[in-house]
Amino acid sequence: MTGRRTTDTDVHEFSCQKQQTNSSQFQAYHQQKRQQQQVQQQQVISATAPSNGSGHHDDDEYSMMMLMALNNDTDTNFGHHNHEPVGGSLAKLVLTCLAHFPVYGTTVTVALLYALYTLATIFWRQFHARRAYDADAGELARLPLPPGSVGVPFIGETWNWLRNGAKFNSSRRKQYGNVFKTNVLLMPMIKVTGHEFVSEILRGEHTKVTTIWPRSVQDILGEHGLVNSTSAIHRFKRRISSRAFTRDALDGYLVAMRDISARNVALMATYECPKVYDMMLRQTFDIAVNALLGLDIPSSGDGGVGDGVGDLDELYATFNDLVKNIFSIPYKIGLGYSKGMNARAKILGLLQGYIEKKKSWMREETKKCGDKLLEEDGRKYIEGGSGAVDIIIREEMIHKMKMRRKQQDRDEVDDDDFEIDDLTMKEMAIELMFAGYFTSASAITSCILELAQHPEVFRKLECELQQFGFLNSDMTSSQDGEAAMDSGTINRMSYLDKVVKETLRVKPPVLGAYRRAMKTFQIGDYRIPKGWVVIYNIRDTHEFESGDEVEKFDPENFEKTTNGPKHSYIPFGGGSRMCIGQEYARLIIKVTIINMIRHYRKWELVSARSLDMTAIPTLHPKDGFPVRLFPRTQNNQQQQS
Repeated sequence: MTGRRTTDTDVHEFSCQKQQTNSSQFQAYHQQKRQQQQVQQQQVISATAPSNGSGHHDDDEYSMMMLMALNNDTDTNFGHHNHEPVGGSLAKLVLTCLAHFPVYGTTVTVALLYALYTLATIFWRQFHARRAYDADAGELARLPLPPGSVGVPFIGETWNWLRNGAKFNSSRRKQYGNVFKTNVLLMPMIKVTGHEFVSEILRGEHTKVTTIWPRSVQDILGEHGLVNSTSAIHRFKRRISSRAFTRDALDGYLVAMRDISARNVALMATYECPKVYDMMLRQTFDIAVNALLGLDIPSSGDGGVGDGVGDLDELYATFNDLVKNIFSIPYKIGLGYSKGMNARAKILGLLQGYIEKKKSWMREETKKCGDKLLEEDGRKYIEGGSGAVDIIIREEMIHKMKMRRKQQDRDEVDDDDFEIDDLTMKEMAIELMFAGYFTSASAITSCILELAQHPEVFRKLECELQQFGFLNSDMTSSQDGEAAMDSGTINRMSYLDKVVKETLRVKPPVLGAYRRAMKTFQIGDYRIPKGWVVIYNIRDTHEFESGDEVEKFDPENFEKTTNGPKHSYIPFGGGSRMCIGQEYARLIIKVTIINMIRHYRKWELVSARSLDMTAIPTLHPKDGFPVRLFPRTQNNQQQQS
């Protein structure tokens, strides 16, 4: 071999040079990594600093930046086998965390909140699973619950319900079908649409379901009224209350109803753009108090009963507070609930004086008539009452006389021999005011709104009013029109009847009714758990049965030859709890529409915002529905030309 021979010294020197080279490369590598780390940290600091506008990050981007920063720092300190001591690495990590506390503090907070939310969601689902369990369900336990969502923990879908109003049910129905589950106001519930499924609920009253209202409704309206009563006591109160809605009773209300409506409709002309809903609220309230209830409460300055405690104006303002807060979170800390309960207490106090006056006068009458009231004269005496409160008190007094006679004859009283005390009477009066006030104003407003949008329907109504003498041949208002407004004439106006029915189909005042399952039962392919709230949807049922996604207003839908399936049209509910005041409601709507057309040749929407409706407490335009009115005059024909 040629060349110098390799010695041990040469090998040692080569090894040392190689180690130095590797060490230099190693140091250069980590120097580069440290520089990259500093750049990344600087980017994190820039990302977490407040933005001056163009560099704004939303919450998701901000959280992602913080997660990335945590991962980068962790990988740098522990992922590359750095030769620093472990304690030094930990110290460096702690210092880095302190230097960038907003990053790590927010990340930890987000992670903690996410963990808590996950646990709450698991608990919320288990809560509903336990509420759906029924040991007595038998084979029904194999059926699934209806599809749907129970919302976020402890809130459910309450916020969506409050925000979306009437759209809540229709959107869920389109997503899940005609039977779906949800949770509103902390109540697990099933919502049902369509005559087939609704019939199951209505036929199952007292066997499958019983009435239930949100706690706020029970507290504010009262537990002793007709709405919150069940079984025999419900039948007793319904029988007594129904006396206030006989044909003779309605004829008795008609004169006051006609006069109050005519004054209110004429008053609308004094405003540039009157709000229809507000005007109708006051009209229906005055009619409900002085015609329906027969309390004869004066307005301010007219004097009154009860040492001047309260008047019609004060009662109106207070009752508005009650109804506006009837659907509220049932806790005293809630401002809406507290306002509703305070209004209730005030109304009970205002009603007490008037009811005592009525009862005192009737006690004297019953003493004079004696046992004759138990014979044929009793029925005439009851029907001769002036208003629902008068009629109910007379019915109650005769009922007590019959019970006393039974007790004398048999020395015992039947189990269903109930009595109506003052509190029950006042709560029943509040219910009647509510039914005759808000729901009627809602329906009247909706009818006026539809006529503003459908002039062809308006013209047909004009022709019918002319036919029955409310308008002259030149379409001016007839001087004899008001006197001709009796129940017989109104009932013969077939097209007006179809307009009212179609209004109640398209825009029913109440969107649904509450029930509670008394036992586990089946609807369609699904299990309805015992104890769950069941709501049948009125508006959605009308929409579903019509087959139209768009609300098409057409009174000709109610030709007598085109009746749909039973319970396909339910603006007043159905079954044993069908609204006892439905004929009263139809009458007040018709009287008001006749007066509106007698006074005005047309009316127009001021704003398209009037088409935006809210459903609480009853359906109505959010803006109150301002209109521009065009009064009828003797020169009406010239104006039209």
